[in-house]
Amino acid sequence: MRDINFYIDTAKEKQGLKSDNALNKALGFKGGMASFLRLGKTHLSDDKMIELARLGDLDETTALMDLNMWRASTPAVQSAYANILQKLTHATWVVAFVTLAVMGSSSETMASNLFSKVSTYDNNNIYYGK
Repeated sequence: MRDINFYIDTAKEKQGLKSDNALNKALGFKGGMASFLRLGKTHLSDDKMIELARLGDLDETTALMDLNMWRASTPAVQSAYANILQKLTHATWVVAFVTLAVMGSSSETMASNLFSKVSTYDNNNIYYGK
């Protein structure tokens, strides 16, 4: 599971920011919000988490799931969020694999149809230009 430090550090790296204070300004915060986040004293709002994910060029849906997991009050709720995130990640990989498989098989089918049409020409009717 990713933690808030991962999101903060990735956003700083992608944006070329040298400090947490520079990230605070990029997110529109005054003061040391990034420090409070790193220490776990507070959590971002949903809107700010999406903005942080965008700054880090990260998936917004996953970021929101992580945020809600961090905000969860009990380990059982955190575990439920972790299971949802795992299922979403698995489903994404399955969809990507199926899409690639369908694209690959359709191009093979088109190629085999093209070559089957080419091979059915009668060699006796071809003019070679002599």
